[in-house]
Formats: sequence, C-alpha cells, structure tokens
Amino acid sequence: MGSVINYSFIIPHKNSPQYLNRCLNSIPRRDDIQIIVVDDNSDSTIIDWNAFSFEDCRNIELVLTKEGRGAGYARNVGLARARGKWLLFPDADDYYEDGFLKVLDKYIESDLDVLYFNFTHRDEEGNKLCTKLNKYVSDCTRGEKDVDYVKYKINVPWNKMVRRAFVEQYMCTYEEIPKANDMFFTFQVGYFAKKVDVIDIYLYNYIVYRSSQTNINWNESKIQCFLENFYKNRGFFEFIKHPEWVHGNLYIIWQILKFKSFCRGVRVIKYWFLNYKSISKSKSKYADIFKVRTQIMGTR
Repeated sequence: MGSVINYSFIIPHKNSPQYLNRCLNSIPRRDDIQIIVVDDNSDSTIIDWNAFSFEDCRNIELVLTKEGRGAGYARNVGLARARGKWLLFPDADDYYEDGFLKVLDKYIESDLDVLYFNFTHRDEEGNKLCTKLNKYVSDCTRGEKDVDYVKYKINVPWNKMVRRAFVEQYMCTYEEIPKANDMFFTFQVGYFAKKVDVIDIYLYNYIVYRSSQTNINWNESKIQCFLENFYKNRGFFEFIKHPEWVHGNLYIIWQILKFKSFCRGVRVIKYWFLNYKSISKSKSKYADIFKVRTQIMGTR
C-alpha cells in the first residue's frame, strides 16, 4: 500500500514555464502530498516538455493534454486524478507563503468541508497591492461581515482548501469556458458546504501580471463568456437571496469601461447590444443547476 495522501495540489499550466518551478518549490515535498500539473496544450515553442527540467520532481505527476480547452478543463482532469484528503488549486504563476502547510496541517483531521484563508496580491516586482478581497476575509473573522462574502464574492479557487470527499459527493466541477471557469466551482463549494472556517492568515501570493492572458487575446468567444458571467452571477445572487449584490446594466457598462481598455470596452459593449437576447438567457443557468442538484441531494 502507498502512503496516505493528505493533500492534492492541482495546478493548471499553459505557456508559463518561467514561473512554474517557483510555484512548485513553494510546496513542500512530503510523502503525504500529491502534486498534479496539468498542461493545457502549451505552445511547443514556449515550453518543450522533453527538455524542461523540474528543480525537484518528487511527487509531481505531469499530465499533458492536447485539447487546449482551458484551465477549467485542466482542473477537471486534475480532479479525476486526485487522491488526497484535501484539495488545493494554485495557479502555475503564483506561489504559497513559507510555512503555509504548518497552518493547514492543523486542519488535516478536522471535519470541515472547506477552509478559507487569506492571500496577498503582488505585482510583478513583488510589491503588495491593496484589495478589498483581503478585507472580506479579515472582516469575516472579526464578525464584521457575513461568511457569504468570503464564500461567494471571492471567485477564485486558490484561497481555499476543500475536502475531496465533499467535492465528489456534490459533484463540484469547473466550467470549461474561456473566462472565469472557477466562478461556478466557487459557488458550488460555498453553497453546498455545511462546515466551513475562515482564517485571517496570509498563505498564498497571487501575482498580477501586466501581460496576463486575462488581459489579452479577447476574441468573440471570450467577450460572450465575459458578458454571460455577469448574468449568471446576477441570477445566482438572486437565488441565494443577496439582492444587494445584484447590479443593473449600467453597472456592467461601468465595470467594462473601468477595468478594460477603451477600445476593448467599446467592442464588448457593441457585442453585448447586438447579442443581448442570447446573452441574457444565461441568467438562470446557475440557479437552475443548483435547484436540480439540491433536489437530488436533499436539503443542504
């Protein structure tokens, strides 16, 4: 029999070999750790896996996919291979804080479904960036905000440790879409989890890159996905009875113009108005899925 696996780290990768070893080196190599790197059909001119050298290859399982279906698909591939009691989902270009496992080890035998922890946003030079998301975690631990802020407003996979048995029981998966594939997973975990805890300890470093794939290569497929996510998000917040998080169309326009370049913003808004009927239909998607799954699983 093999060693008991307490942690499975599932890392989607695409075209970022310059950061991958930094992420991997932040994860201790222990017998109770499984590290799954799922490559999403990286460009062979950027990374040649036959020549690539892991600085420490212990406990690493490299999965090379050829479909090129995005990080959501890669994470689902990793989920199917995971054997650990607990699941963690770092991005390949981020890294954990030193000693983070000393904190998580305290929860190995807990009966939690999900443990949420705090994180640091950094720029490419390593400087800390201010963000309201960190404040959500801190405010929650002080009782100043409801835990729902952490469960639903921080739509990322890497600020949580999730019990694998819980994920399998409630069939939690990632959407295989061009953008924000992790939002649905975040909502599933938050909605179905019965036992959660939030700790205001900074265990993870999220790096904001100026040339990130998030900020380039916006084709029509990504624009449609971006807009549909607003509506799916809106419908879900109505479903869980958080009307204060439900924003109108003017808010969407403001978000587009605030966070995107002007030229791209005009493209997005134009596409939105031309395809409004089909895009707005996505509003009920998440709510419908949760209604059906709740009926199958019984009461939450």
